[in-house]
Amino acid sequence: MATMRISVRWQSQGGNKTKDNRDCAGIGLAGDSLLAVVADGSTAGKDSGQLAQCLVRNLVDWFASTSWRVGEGNLSGQLQHIHGSFAAKFPRSSASYMIVVVQPQHPCLVG
Repeated sequence: MATMRISVRWQSQGGNKTKDNRDCAGIGLAGDSLLAVVADGSTAGKDSGQLAQCLVRNLVDWFASTSWRVGEGNLSGQLQHIHGSFAAKFPRSSASYMIVVVQPQHPCLVG
């Protein structure tokens, strides 16, 4: 069986529209599977950076605790659950994100 090696290097630069850097990234490992997520809090909404952090942290924690194959359906459902749980806390905030899921013997998911 081949071993997959992963090297991660995180480099972030704050934008020029806000004083704070609203970027956040996370890596989750579950067995032989990997989830990588990068989020960028919007310049609109003063708490968008905090929202990005909450989204990343909760998604990585969920993935790391899974023992089943992550597919589009359960990933989408979990994202909806996470968004719903933070909607009241961050009503005027938003974040863009990219997610990659790599699992042996399954197509790579990118969203």
